[in-house]
Amino acid sequence: MDHDVKRQVLKYARDLNARFAIMTNGRELCAYQIVRGKPERLTAMPSYAGMVGNRVPRAAAPEPWIRPSTSKLAQMSRKEINLDERLGGCLGRSTRGETANLVLELASLLLDEGQGPGVWSAGGLKMSPEGLKHVTPRNPSGGNWSGLYRQWLVRTRCGGHRLVSVAVMAAWNDKSMLLIGTDQKGRTANALQLALDEFMVLGQNEARMTHNGRMRGGVKCATKAAMLDWLEDEAPHLLDADGVVDLGVLPVGRRLRWSHLRCLVVRCTEYALAREEFMRRLTDHPSDAI
Repeated sequence: MDHDVKRQVLKYARDLNARFAIMTNGRELCAYQIVRGKPERLTAMPSYAGMVGNRVPRAAAPEPWIRPSTSKLAQMSRKEINLDERLGGCLGRSTRGETANLVLELASLLLDEGQGPGVWSAGGLKMSPEGLKHVTPRNPSGGNWSGLYRQWLVRTRCGGHRLVSVAVMAAWNDKSMLLIGTDQKGRTANALQLALDEFMVLGQNEARMTHNGRMRGGVKCATKAAMLDWLEDEAPHLLDADGVVDLGVLPVGRRLRWSHLRCLVVRCTEYALAREEFMRRLTDHPSDAI
């Protein structure tokens, strides 16, 4: 090995206060340990653990993202301060007033890396929290809903398991959307896109979440009426007295907690799985689904 190259490498090692210097010309390999500024030739290559010892550089774990205070979220909803990086893609530009405030409360709780929800058992489902994960759902009507989703592993009434992903994101048309994804053959499909500006009806103390059964995806006969008829037979508890899908309520003007979201997430999950089953039956057996 070239003597000048060795000298240069060892000089760099001393200048950088390195403990070891290893060099090769593609055929030979030699290693030196730098002791008090002087190189000592090693007869064998040192192991990685031997080289780094207890000096392995460890990156500090990032601080968990904790949702902003209620007052800060209210300022964000009124556009008095900018949305932070985590919430930047959640609020649609057309979402205003108390609706915007509630959307940010909902989005920030779903994204919170602090205290998560416990195991929920309701509606015949058992939902175990799986934390946050970056997901890119398959969307039959196009669009990109890639982002962070709160996930639950759901044990269904028939004993099977499904992974359900929930997020709030701003749509291309400036609306704020509640998205429910379900796993299908190893991929996540977008089972429900709930336009919160349209289907979140605010009262004095609470906001009622509904849906009209609207379907997407281009499957023939997948109409709102057909979906609602399917629910009347298969999941009538999801319909209110007026035949509208009832997805629960959220409190208005309060700090949202996981206990407030339990009914909404469970019912949205039931509805998403029912829609998925309806589409499957409609595709495989049209005469049975209509």
